[in-house]
Amino acid sequence: MNMNSERAWIPKAALAASVALLGGCLLGPWDLTPQDKTAKVQLEVALMLVQGRPFDTLWIERPLTFANGYDSSVAFIDSASSSALVIRTDVSPPESVSYRMSPANTRVWIPDSGSRDTVRQGGRYRFYAVLNWDAAREYPQQHEMRLDSLSAETYVQRHYAIRDTAWVPIESLHPALSLGLPDNLTSLALADTAVLGSLYDSLEGIRSLSAHGLTKADLRRYLEGGLVLRPLAKGDTAFYIFDPTKVADPNPANPDPISRYSRQWKFLQDLDKRDFGGLSVSYSYDTARARILDPLTQALQGLFDREKVDTARLYQRGNTRFLGVTGKADPGVAGYPDTLAWGNRNLNYTGRDAIYFYAIDSLYVEYQRGFNPSFTISLGGDGGGNNRRAVNNAVHYSNIQGGDGYFAAAALDSFVVHLIAVKDTIPIPILHAASIERDKRRGD
Repeated sequence: MNMNSERAWIPKAALAASVALLGGCLLGPWDLTPQDKTAKVQLEVALMLVQGRPFDTLWIERPLTFANGYDSSVAFIDSASSSALVIRTDVSPPESVSYRMSPANTRVWIPDSGSRDTVRQGGRYRFYAVLNWDAAREYPQQHEMRLDSLSAETYVQRHYAIRDTAWVPIESLHPALSLGLPDNLTSLALADTAVLGSLYDSLEGIRSLSAHGLTKADLRRYLEGGLVLRPLAKGDTAFYIFDPTKVADPNPANPDPISRYSRQWKFLQDLDKRDFGGLSVSYSYDTARARILDPLTQALQGLFDREKVDTARLYQRGNTRFLGVTGKADPGVAGYPDTLAWGNRNLNYTGRDAIYFYAIDSLYVEYQRGFNPSFTISLGGDGGGNNRRAVNNAVHYSNIQGGDGYFAAAALDSFVVHLIAVKDTIPIPILHAASIERDKRRGD
């Protein structure tokens, strides 16, 4: 799966967690729903702790399908004779947070209101549960109560932060450059310094180049196909790059040219490499603004039906996109993991975009590689969002002793940018209306 050219398939649970972000829940595929496949008779757990936030929802699922279909109101765990705790082990005496089953959804366990706390930076945590549950394969017609003990350990990054300034191509800083310049004008400017000066002045009149420290020499380098980067501060405005002009890839590992719209942003992060396991990345967008029609997708679509845009299919529920995970040792640009690469085409919506970077423990990376390889991406170069199937696990991995799933932790930081696309956008409310109409037709 190439995150630049395809829409990711996201399980229901991942989508639900992503949509719930602004309501205080987490981003990413950190819930579990049952899978229609043969599975071991053991419980599946999903719990992600995020630094500085209250303890999040614990999901406990049975891997066996229900005889009469899935029903979240049917409890397969006897909560009266079961318990679940998260214990902070790096302090004395240890601090604990207890969980109880939600009356609204028996798969959901929520922190007890009397033990609410926030996840601590650098904290070491242990999950321990004793669960009396019905493990019968034909549940609820048959019953087979079993007492299981589940445990796992995780840790929170001791130090993590995304720096306040990113480095972006100058195409992202100017509306005319985001579209690209005519080939004949480029040739004339490269051949004649007077034309180059006039072009610089014209561009300066549209939106200042000098405000970004860009000179005529920088413009010449850009016209020659070189990569020119300039700082972009958190909260600043940037332009989506549409220019399809082919240029050399600055990544020496790729000898093939790339389109300017595949240029990458560079983020710098400060971290403690002793406990850095990788990154989980997502972003949220303004649902009142517009979706950008990706130039590569449009080019491919034009081979078949140039005029048709499936507005219903372009609609994405919620306000969050989860992109995937990158491991600590994944190959990338020089300087990774201190330097991150983010592809221009990873941002698909105009308006306020908030990119969320979760510094995760290595155990969660290994779990995702085995559980859902489609969520593995590269943030160390190679397109700033390309899938890295070569590093997926051949064997499923879980850090849950006595069960399956994961117990993991993350430190969080974000980068906000206000994105402008000067063409090829469709307002999200129009996409939403088209999606509703399509659903109505399917229901008729």
